[in-house]
Amino acid sequence: MAPRGRTLGGVPRVPSPRTPGGVPRARSPSPRLARQPLNSSLLTRQPLGGSPDGLARQPSTSSLPGRRPSSGSLTRPSSGTGRRTPRATGEDIINRVHVVVRLRPAFVRGETGGSALMLNEAARSITVTPASENDRGNFRSFTFDGILGPDKLQADTFAHVQKIVTSVVDGNSACVMCYGQTGSGKTYTLSNVDEREPSNNGVMQRTFEALFDRIRAGEEDAKFDVSVQYVQIYMDLIQDLLDPVNNVSLREDADGRVFLTGSTIYSVASVEECVEFFFAGNSNRKTAFTQMNAHSSRSHAAYILTVVKHASGVKTTSSLYLVDLAGSERTAKSEAAGLNFDEAVAINSSLAVLGRVIYSLANPKNKIRPPFRESKLTRLLSNVFTYGARTVMVVCCSMSVDDVPETNSSLEFAKQAMNVKVREVKDEEIDYFALSVQLQIQLDAQSAAVQKDVVDKVALDGIAREKQALHSRVEQLEDYIKYQQRQLDAYRVAMTAAANELHSEMSDWTVHTGLPTSLAYGVVYQPQPEQ
Repeated sequence: MAPRGRTLGGVPRVPSPRTPGGVPRARSPSPRLARQPLNSSLLTRQPLGGSPDGLARQPSTSSLPGRRPSSGSLTRPSSGTGRRTPRATGEDIINRVHVVVRLRPAFVRGETGGSALMLNEAARSITVTPASENDRGNFRSFTFDGILGPDKLQADTFAHVQKIVTSVVDGNSACVMCYGQTGSGKTYTLSNVDEREPSNNGVMQRTFEALFDRIRAGEEDAKFDVSVQYVQIYMDLIQDLLDPVNNVSLREDADGRVFLTGSTIYSVASVEECVEFFFAGNSNRKTAFTQMNAHSSRSHAAYILTVVKHASGVKTTSSLYLVDLAGSERTAKSEAAGLNFDEAVAINSSLAVLGRVIYSLANPKNKIRPPFRESKLTRLLSNVFTYGARTVMVVCCSMSVDDVPETNSSLEFAKQAMNVKVREVKDEEIDYFALSVQLQIQLDAQSAAVQKDVVDKVALDGIAREKQALHSRVEQLEDYIKYQQRQLDAYRVAMTAAANELHSEMSDWTVHTGLPTSLAYGVVYQPQPEQ
């Protein structure tokens, strides 16, 4: 008989847990049994940005000097029915994560080895060739959506993301994410700003310019409201870079969409304001000196632009995530110690969770639920991967032989990311208030036009009546003038006849009396002929 507490195979038996009263506790279900496949209904929910219905995000009392935070104009109000009304967008559009690899020159950090990468930009392929022929495990080839060699410019990188970032104006959410080992050029690629040499400006500055160019050239009857947030994830804690005193946390609405609470939202209306907030936030970001990077980012940073479009009674909300991930690092190389070591552990841990999320999304047949909740980074990015954001991942790598393991790790991550597919969903709702205002304006215009027509008709009728009255008066005057003319002619005829008769009588009288004619008349009289 087997000893007490052991199985027949000799493996120790784990005793059943009991309560203090001796009653066995109910065992929790196995994680494998409890694991459920990803709910496909989540993919049809509304995407990024904003607070849930009825939860308005309030800005903090502190703000940047000379600027005022948004007064809630960019919160997500509920529709007239109390629920957001999604609009059908036709057939489902499935977008794949696009991956572009950018290579940093081999000797910027003083590396002693040569280049370990062979490029074929036409075929968009890259081959890793380690220094030792015995290191067969690191001989690998990859193919991506784009390969940018060390001689490529910042404009070449932006050309790969321009179409996706400007689609935010059309209501599509988007994300640009820079990934790679520390010191590989992620921050330079994404957020470099050079006022003296604009050709060195990174993706972020060029995105601001392209977005506002599209807004200015957009629909005539459309109104756009743009706002920004800037947060960092440091030691798995979220901090507001624009208002560091704020207590920022992540929450979910009833549909499972993640949103930030406590983060100040600032309205912007120009490229200059976007850059101003970027610089203000960068001054609060955590950096440190390591042997791999003199200005190593010790936190993940996300610059979030939210674009709200009002057009034809429809309100469309979209978000653009510009994410600068802290670089993965080997502490043996970076020589991080103390606080820097703890920061490196936190960075690597969150990137490891991101890798597991990418793996589960890239392999849906495995039915593994993505572990979004295991880190603040992946939970913040859950909207990007779950609710339809068009995503471009820029993977920055070193060409040095010294960094072959890190380069292979980054390229393997990028290869998995290319298999992630997301169903595109636009966040649209009927703007009942704007629609009612628009209809009221149309009704007022039609009423004014009708009233004008009535007034014009009454005026025309009055003018016509007055004209008729004047015409009648003229006819009456003409008849009166004709009548007076006939009377005058009659008087003239009568007077002429009387004068001639008097002349005849005077002539007879002078004959009978014998008086001279001049004496008889006293004046010279010329008889008038009868008419």
